[in-house]
Amino acid sequence: MVRWTRLGNHMGIAVDGVDLRTKPEGALAAELRQALGDHQVLAIRGQELDPGAYTAAMSIFGDPEIRPEIPHVEGFPAVTTLSSEDRDTK
Repeated sequence: MVRWTRLGNHMGIAVDGVDLRTKPEGALAAELRQALGDHQVLAIRGQELDPGAYTAAMSIFGDPEIRPEIPHVEGFPAVTTLSSEDRDTK
């Protein structure tokens, strides 16, 4: 069962009950795209994906923007890490 939870008063929504190990299709893919468009932030909870599965699942949102200047997972230029660790540990 898919459950949606607003993440604040302004933007952001979380979804539980989705297994991204299988690429979403049909109505579920449309709901996820609509939720991202409506809320700008979409948290799909409870996922453990390798880079290939992540890339496949995220393809429902369109083609990724590859930015070679940003470090990425070897072999998966669309999979990057967004982190403030370098800033927060100083």
